[in-house]
Amino acid sequence: MLDKFIPLCQHPELPTGCEITALAMVLYNYGFDADKCELAEKYLDKGKIGETDFNCAFVGEPSTSYSYGCYAPVIVNAANRFLESKASELRAWNISGKELNELFEFTAMDIPVMIWCTIGMKKGYYSTEWVINGKKLRWYACEHCTVLLGKNGDESRIADPYTGRIEKYRTSLLETRYDELFRQSVIIC
Repeated sequence: MLDKFIPLCQHPELPTGCEITALAMVLYNYGFDADKCELAEKYLDKGKIGETDFNCAFVGEPSTSYSYGCYAPVIVNAANRFLESKASELRAWNISGKELNELFEFTAMDIPVMIWCTIGMKKGYYSTEWVINGKKLRWYACEHCTVLLGKNGDESRIADPYTGRIEKYRTSLLETRYDELFRQSVIIC
């Protein structure tokens, strides 16, 4: 399956919607009629900028360029709501915390892995801060969600919603960016 994986592009409809587009890609490649915009509208929890924890909901609206994004728990919730609506036995699982090399065990079994890294593997940085329920949250700029498809030698393959293509990066660079985004990963199986 992963050698025939079809990437999708988040643009122009979802300029900050890499996470939900990555989910749409995985669902589509599992055979579901999963539209990224419908997923964003019907299944993705969203909240106001400055009032929302990105671990609980998407911060802003993925259809706007000035929004932020979300982390793995939010995508797991959206995926499972979608899968339940289709009466599927498949479920999304938050497997965050695993080392990148451990994730290749899933891709070797034809299970795509949604991973958080940075756009174009650029160095990220902390930008905006806000306080939610007494907890200080810091947004890591250049945050991005892609789909890990495997590796060949020292090169890793990802389906990138930003470009809408399969991209290749040095595995060591991908690992650095994945670690920077707190080793977040999600699978559906």
